[in-house]
Amino acid sequence: MAVDSVIESTLGESEFASYEEKIYTKYQEIAEQEIIDTLVALLSSCQFLEIIKQWSAKCGCSYKEYRTVQIRLKSGKTWKVSSPIFLRATPKGKRGRKPKRQKGRVRHLGLELLGIMYQRSPALIEMCVSMAVLCPSFEVAANALRGVGVIVSVICPWQHKRISLFHIAPNLK
Repeated sequence: MAVDSVIESTLGESEFASYEEKIYTKYQEIAEQEIIDTLVALLSSCQFLEIIKQWSAKCGCSYKEYRTVQIRLKSGKTWKVSSPIFLRATPKGKRGRKPKRQKGRVRHLGLELLGIMYQRSPALIEMCVSMAVLCPSFEVAANALRGVGVIVSVICPWQHKRISLFHIAPNLK
């Protein structure tokens, strides 16, 4: 018997690298599905919603409804979850022209409480920040993340800059 036939009969693949990648991808999807199921259960929990409503009162927000939002986990894959949204209180009426639009009025306090910022999981943010700090440019960081299996947009390297500056700046004080 040839070595190639023994390897293929045992692994189901002709090369170990492709077998390893297949198994890693399979279990990563299973892990992410479990994470999403747990997150959905937590966000739809009545007790969690009551805690967030109490916290929203301190933040000057009021509960409105549940909305579907896309979040990205550590692999960079997007998942849809239903998250409670809160509206920031409108400022008191002042003289003069009224603003056309109030940007940033909607908040996902449940996701913020869990550390999910800009619809990105804390693990993804940690990887992006680490790569942004360690690599000489954001383009190189995006390529390094792609090499690890994280799906990153080439068109928007500014997202890494925004995330990394958001998380690094408080530590520089």
